[in-house]
Amino acid sequence: MHIIPNRVFLLARCMRRDYAEDMFYNGNLFFNYPVCWIGMGEDGDEGQGDVYEGVYSNIISEKTKSLRKDSKIVRIKDKPYLRSESVIKEWPCICFFSASDLADKKIENGTFVYDMAKDYIDSFCKGETFWSMFNLDLHQRTSMIIIIRPGEFFRRIRGLFATQGLVEFNDFIMQTVSYRKKGKPFAYTQEPFELLNKEEQFKRQQEFRIILNPGNPKVLELLREGHKLCIGSMEEYAVLKTNFYDGAKIKVKNGSIIFEGSNWRNMSGPLNEWNLDSLLGLMHGAYHTTSCVMDGQEEGIHALWVQLVYVLASKYNIEIRHAEYDDDKDDNVFLIPHSDSVDVILKNEEKDTYYYLKDNYGYKAPSFDVLYGGFPPGLVNVYCWKKKENI
Repeated sequence: MHIIPNRVFLLARCMRRDYAEDMFYNGNLFFNYPVCWIGMGEDGDEGQGDVYEGVYSNIISEKTKSLRKDSKIVRIKDKPYLRSESVIKEWPCICFFSASDLADKKIENGTFVYDMAKDYIDSFCKGETFWSMFNLDLHQRTSMIIIIRPGEFFRRIRGLFATQGLVEFNDFIMQTVSYRKKGKPFAYTQEPFELLNKEEQFKRQQEFRIILNPGNPKVLELLREGHKLCIGSMEEYAVLKTNFYDGAKIKVKNGSIIFEGSNWRNMSGPLNEWNLDSLLGLMHGAYHTTSCVMDGQEEGIHALWVQLVYVLASKYNIEIRHAEYDDDKDDNVFLIPHSDSVDVILKNEEKDTYYYLKDNYGYKAPSFDVLYGGFPPGLVNVYCWKKKENI
């Protein structure tokens, strides 16, 4: 197998929130088998599913048939292909979206720009949108794990395999998928190289795969329940976020990664699902107006403050106090944390949007729509009571 050097800057994986939590917090990587994706494609899912998965040649001859001991001719959209039954049924595989040297990209002023396309995201959402997700239980929503330090991720995997004496490119493969031109003749001589090549129509997925060789019994011994490979918590090098329903542009320059066109902060939906920094911005805006709209109804600003007080108390165990002055200036707002400090909360929510909702599902605040007057949320003159630090 010919290996091309490739720098990987970012990996991402879209999945339901409860599965994402298991991967993010427990480090359980779920390996599936290609036959599953074939079935999904045959059922009409042309996003996650792929009817062409695992075909190793479109040249039907005695020579190409002999490339696999269990070669089988299959017809896909009225054209013949060769496929190995053992490869699609026995080789465990996990897939990621990737931003890498070999992935499709544009170069703008020395910056690599990758497109996490909306149609790619839609293939995982099954009709779910940013607005409809608020009608779903938190654990049923589509979320995204973003591995922002893939080097550490690879180090953990290689370290685990090394303890079992597994050899890379023999017992396991970690590589970017290549995409072939439609109608062009192909024949992959070495298994499972067919799992690292796909039809050009899937190029938007920019896929990176980790593939395990079932020929080594130690490989299968590592998989719990036949699917899960545990590498430990991913919190140090990854983040867990709300899905980017409208897609995103990923810009990489000098080792830094910037997402554009996607909202990392919760600025809509039930207030108890907003991040702390977004709530603080709303508090600032509330000081400059007298009314707002919540759940589609106009309310006085006092009603909004009641909800903000309750959200901060129930979600973060933070108390709000006001220092009132007779100087015609805005009140100062003091936050008194009774559990995690404000700094700790902000760092935790950088890693996981819903970190503080995991064990707090009982209270659902109204959805905030708008402050009358259109004052944009921004910085707020809020202080931590203990440190007296402006944040």
